[in-house]
Order: sequence, then structure tokens, then C-alpha cells
Amino acid sequence: MQWKSHAIIAFVSAIAVFYFLTDVDLIRLILLGIFAAMSALIPDMDLPQSKARSVSDMIVVAIAVVFSYLSSCNWGFCIPGINQIEKTAFLALVIIGIYFIAMMFIMPRHRGFTHSLVSCLGFSVLVFLAAGIQFAIAGLVGYLTHLIADREVKLL
Repeated sequence: MQWKSHAIIAFVSAIAVFYFLTDVDLIRLILLGIFAAMSALIPDMDLPQSKARSVSDMIVVAIAVVFSYLSSCNWGFCIPGINQIEKTAFLALVIIGIYFIAMMFIMPRHRGFTHSLVSCLGFSVLVFLAAGIQFAIAGLVGYLTHLIADREVKLL
């Protein structure tokens, strides 16, 4: 199934869940639907050509640069000197390198671990810790609809 189909199924499913089971305003309903649609792309991160993988590649690079910059400026904003720029660039390259090595050599086969209920629940728990129960449910709905649409629901 294509990424657009997964995203649409997840979006509609999340809208239905939150519309019928909770009392959220329209803006929040749409945000939760969008988050579910994005979450539906996560199981296919094990494919190098997937939409989730290309987006995550860009996000990791951006996060590595921002993290490296902030850590070199004592977690604030500053104009770094030459030594700080070198340390910032080195740290960013290390983070990016670790990510890409993991994606190339450690990533499981397609429809392996990322298509399991354990991954789905783990993702939902991480989202819950970062963003709360509504986004965790939206993430769960998105991830789970992907697994069901692929007919690849595994325990591990």
C-alpha cells in the first residue's frame, strides 16, 4: 500500500475515534488526525525509499544541528567562536553518522519488527511521555491502521 493510502486511512480513523469518543474542538481534531496520518508512516521507516524515512532523515539532520548548536552555547543562543563552531560541527556529524549507520546496518527487514504490536505500543508510550494521552491515542490509531491495512500485525 502507498504512503498516501496509509495516511488517509489513519487520518479518517483518528477523526472518527476522537469525534465519537471525546469532546475536542475542530482544530484539535484536525491536529490529532494529522498526527495519526504521520504516525501511520512510521512502520515503513525500514524502507530506504519510504516517505517516513526521507522525512526522518531531514528531521534528524535538523535536530542534530540545533542540538549541537545549543549545547555549544550552554543551551542558549549565542554567536559561537571558531572553537565552538568546530565542536558544533563535529558533534552534529557524529549524531548524523550514528543515525545513518543505524539506518543502513541495524534497521530490520521490511515488515519485520516495525510491523509489530510491540513497536506500535512502544511508539505510543513514547508519544504519551512527550505529548500526552490524546496524541498517544492518535499515534496508536495511526500506527495500528497501518499494520491492519498491510495485514501484517505481529506480536514481535
